Amino acid sequence: MHLPLEGDDDHIRGYILNKLYIGRYWVKPRKQPKRHTSELNLPKSYSPEHRGKFPGNIDWLVRERLIHRFPHSGDSKQHVCAILDPSTTERGLSICNRFRLSVGLPELDSRFREIYERDV
Repeated sequence: MHLPLEGDDDHIRGYILNKLYIGRYWVKPRKQPKRHTSELNLPKSYSPEHRGKFPGNIDWLVRERLIHRFPHSGDSKQHVCAILDPSTTERGLSICNRFRLSVGLPELDSRFREIYERDV
């Protein structure tokens, strides 16, 4: 399996999805998001020379229905969260897990047990 390199579109998309999944910034179909973050927060902690690639990759993730973008009251910037839908989560986790493997992190499973277990 070819793992993405830093700055590749797949690496950035995986980074974004990982950040949303780990932060529990997600929404289930036909529900209102409870947790979300500004698009401006997504490139934080990523290499500065590649941050300009984030807007295009966010657009791609929205078109692929892997993340949801919406205006947030009191904020002029768009907010985002990952979409947890059985038809899209598998694809999103595939992208996310390729990123995680490329940076030496273990894969997430489809039930996000790793995220829930760390809270116990």
